[in-house]
Amino acid sequence: MKCVSTTSYSININGELHGYFKGKRGLRQGDPLSPYLFTFVMELLTLILKRNVRMETKFRYHARCEKLKIINLCFADDLFIFSHANVSSVSVIRDSLEEFKRCSGLVSSLPKSTCFFANVSNILKTQLIEIMPFDEGHLSVRYLGVPWRLLSNKESLWIQWVHTHKLADKHFWNVQITANASRKLLLIRGFSWYDKLSDIMDLNSWKQPNEWLTKYPQLQEVRLPVLTDSSDGLLWIKEGNSFDTFDVQKVWNNIRPFAYKVDWYSLVWFSQAIPWHAFLVRLVMGERLKTRDKLKASEIHNGVHLVCSLCQNCMDTHDHLFFECSFSQQVWSKATHLSPLQLPQNWKSIRDCLIPCAKRNTVNVVSKLLFATSIYFLWQERNNMLFKEVSS
Repeated sequence: MKCVSTTSYSININGELHGYFKGKRGLRQGDPLSPYLFTFVMELLTLILKRNVRMETKFRYHARCEKLKIINLCFADDLFIFSHANVSSVSVIRDSLEEFKRCSGLVSSLPKSTCFFANVSNILKTQLIEIMPFDEGHLSVRYLGVPWRLLSNKESLWIQWVHTHKLADKHFWNVQITANASRKLLLIRGFSWYDKLSDIMDLNSWKQPNEWLTKYPQLQEVRLPVLTDSSDGLLWIKEGNSFDTFDVQKVWNNIRPFAYKVDWYSLVWFSQAIPWHAFLVRLVMGERLKTRDKLKASEIHNGVHLVCSLCQNCMDTHDHLFFECSFSQQVWSKATHLSPLQLPQNWKSIRDCLIPCAKRNTVNVVSKLLFATSIYFLWQERNNMLFKEVSS
């Protein structure tokens, strides 16, 4: 138990380690014992769920889980729990998680937990979320950790489910290939994703194993294509099932999400910008820095003082830290003497003031550099006072 009870931690903030404290329970991230400990603990949860389901006659399985009696599945460090969408079934899951919490001390993380619904009315959704207060997710769910060894891992519960509900007891040679499953089915059918036609043909016949031809004699009737001296190539299937030559840039532009460029883009990213300063300004413009008011909103402050570490007068917020704090006002007062940049004393109007400075000329570049540098060192001074209790 020493491996579990003697852990210690430090916090990395802006590339620097701060603090040193003992962990109350659990292992360090990346510890080789972690998967074994997770397996032991999840086995306890599974036993609790199965026992409570047997005792509660009103519990109903998910539509495609009843045949195999599936309640929960674990992949790596993720947990899926399935049930029919009714109050009785969800209550059993809630009571099981509460019992598991009392036994292990582990509590479900609300920000990391999600409920998924299919064909459920809004009224029923509200009732179920009151029982399990998780955020509602959106289907479909794509998870990369699911095993797909359909031939070599037949004892796997997941593989049994695939054979029951996806293959419907058909052989994988008889299953219609879709775009999503083509690569996996090719691999388990004995072909490599990178095989060319010339690799699986021998003059006037296919290079199938003899047992394939014995079981599926119709393969001998498959018409062979006429090969030429031209080389094989990769094609990319775009939206609308149209084909195009494969190119990394084309694929990236096809799959990445697009968003409108914000009007303050040039204020943050320009050729003369200092990368560390520009990155921090980007977080500030989006109000993404973890000021202490964010701790209060997320309910993880646990009694930590939320006042500004620079002036010790007001709550540590974006507006206060960068513009309303008496320390910050002194910084901006001196900064405006070095540049024609005139800043308002409110963060909400800072964008309207600075966007005209995004034009590329020497005066405006200096103003943007001065603004980014001031933001950077204000944030650094705040962290020094907060975590090291020293002023730079």
